[in-house]
Parts: sequence; C-alpha cells; structure tokens
Amino acid sequence: MVTVYRIYCKANKKSYIGITANFERRLAEHWNDAKKGVRSILCNTIRKYSKENFWSSKLDYADSWEEACEKERQYILSLKTKKPYGLNMTGGGDGVFGLKMSKEDRQRKSEIYTGNGNPNAKLNEFDVLEIRRQYKEENISQPQLARKYGVSNHQISIIINGESWAHIREGIMSPSEITKRRVKLQKARTPKGENVSISKLTESDIIAIRKEYKEGKISQPKIAKKYNVGKGTVARIILGKVWSHIHEGILDISEVKKRQSDSWSRARTGEGSPSSKLTEKKVIEIRRRYKEEDIFQYCLAEEYNISKAQMHRIVNRISWTHI
Repeated sequence: MVTVYRIYCKANKKSYIGITANFERRLAEHWNDAKKGVRSILCNTIRKYSKENFWSSKLDYADSWEEACEKERQYILSLKTKKPYGLNMTGGGDGVFGLKMSKEDRQRKSEIYTGNGNPNAKLNEFDVLEIRRQYKEENISQPQLARKYGVSNHQISIIINGESWAHIREGIMSPSEITKRRVKLQKARTPKGENVSISKLTESDIIAIRKEYKEGKISQPKIAKKYNVGKGTVARIILGKVWSHIHEGILDISEVKKRQSDSWSRARTGEGSPSSKLTEKKVIEIRRRYKEEDIFQYCLAEEYNISKAQMHRIVNRISWTHI
C-alpha cells in the first residue's frame, strides 16, 4: 500500500505532496534532511520556519507505484504545490521514497526515464553523441563542454565514460583514453616558446644555437654566455628536451657526446693543456736542436724546465704527436 501525503506550512501557506510506503518514517526523513542542510525547497522552508509551523496529513492511497505516481501528479496539479506556488520542485511521479518496487516496476521505470524519456533531462541523445565526439576529436575540455551545454563538470565526465546515458554506447571512452586526452589537452593549453612570458629566447635564436653548435663554431658555455642563459638550458635546447616543438637542428645524444669528447681532446692537446709548459714553437726547436746539435736530453730538460722523461717523449715523438 502506497500513501499519498501532504505537508503544509502555516507560515507561508504552501504545501508539499509526496508518496511513500511508510508515512511516519518518511516524515522523520524530511525533518532530518532539513537538519543536515539538504538543499531543496521543502528543507529550506523547514529550516526557515522550524518544524512547529508545519502539519502533515494522508491524502490518499494506491495499490501500485504507477497509480501512486499518477495520484501524486494529480494532487500537485489540483493543489498547486509545484514551485513557485508550493514546495514541490517537480510535477510529481519522478521519485518514490521508501517504496519497494517489484522487478517489473523498476524495469518499467528505467525504460521510461532513460535518456530522452527523463522529464528533468537537459540533454538529448544527439547532445550526448556530440559531447563525446567533441571531447574525443576536438581541442575542447570537459569544463568547456559543461558551460556550453549548461550542465555540471561531473555530468560531462559520466557521459564521456558511459556511467550516464549508458544505453548509448557510441563514443564512450575508457579511463586510460580519458587520461591520455586530458594530458594532451593540458599540453595544448601550456604556452610554448616565445609565448612563455619569461622566455629570453626566440625561435630564430633556437635555430641559430643548434646550427652554430652543430657546425662546431662555438662551444656550449660560449653559447650560454652569448645568449645570457644557463649552460644546462643550452644543452637541453641542443638535445630538443626544451623548445621541442621546433624540430630543426636537434642533435642526438651520441652526436653531442662525440662533439664534447673531441672538444675535450683538442682542448688538452699541446698548448691547449692547462699544465703545458711548452709551446708548439719550443717543441719544434727542441727537436731541431737535439737532431742538429751535440746536446744531451737531460741538458735540454734543464734548459726548458721540464722532466727528463718528458723530454724523452718529446724527442721520440711519443708526446706532442700532432706536430
């Protein structure tokens, strides 16, 4: 047996019509919902005027859920209890508290209120398909779709993953697909290159840096000093770890290591060595004198202020082999 009941507010003379299988328990739920801060016209009114300004009564009975819903709609219409004239938020028949429906009733209700059949739906099936398509194919985020269609961000989310409007299978995305899409949108919205407010370089600078380094005209530290950036920044530019949207001139890590190795070797050969006491001119002179003059290696070593072992390696071309 289902009860159709009425709650009347003496303060503002407005009524609420509801249906339930347990009248006393349902009334208690209304009072508790008001205390918990539930946001509805009835709960807001109870909090405003207090429980003492309300009275309740049973209006009618029904043998089935469908009959109860129909009577609820009729009483709401005849007593004018739908907002703004009363405390009901809808025209009735769309919610039953405390009623245990049969499997057949639940199935019937599900079919009636699915998708376009839901009287409270803000969207239609075409909107749902468009939302899923736009999110998957176009550069548009869930909050943007929510604003466009006048629904919440959460509603857009459960439409895309198929928790809502599940009877429409087309366009549903898996959690992994949604995550990849979200990351892609985030990257697309992130400013790049010259659009970054604190950027010291331009796209033409990046191309020039990579070109100069590749041609061996200048080292990374000198590039950093020239463009007033850090050496680490220059290294990342050359490898394409930053400014990666500019593909021109990016070097592979193996190429960079080879260039650094060659540069290090050249820097420490002959006069380039920071510990070198000789110049190329003096090495040529030492070899000439040792060959043409009757002079011992240890005498030359003392004269040029180097060790006898070093002198031995120079005259026998074990060191300074590039000369």
